[in-house]
Amino acid sequence: MSLDVQIHGIDELNRKLTKLANTKIAKRIARKAARQAMNIVRDAARANAKAAGSETTARLKLRKRDDIDSSMRVLFDGQTFQIVSPPKPDNENGRIYMTLELSLVG
Repeated sequence: MSLDVQIHGIDELNRKLTKLANTKIAKRIARKAARQAMNIVRDAARANAKAAGSETTARLKLRKRDDIDSSMRVLFDGQTFQIVSPPKPDNENGRIYMTLELSLVG
């Protein structure tokens, strides 16, 4: 019983591994990869800000209560915040915490 195996791309893999042995080239490759990764994060953050309408300026996480609605305001550190949306459940079952999205009032 014999098994024939063909592996393609070994030469290219060896060239890339050899390049990584050179610290200058390895740093350049790592810098480029990090920049590309951060561009993805930056683009996602921009998209989320546009999707939210840039109306939310703060979030407040607190214990679940039934007596809070979006017509109320929050006073914190001398600033007044309007509750932008209805409270959102913040965990799996929504029974312990909730999050309020807030916007700074004039």
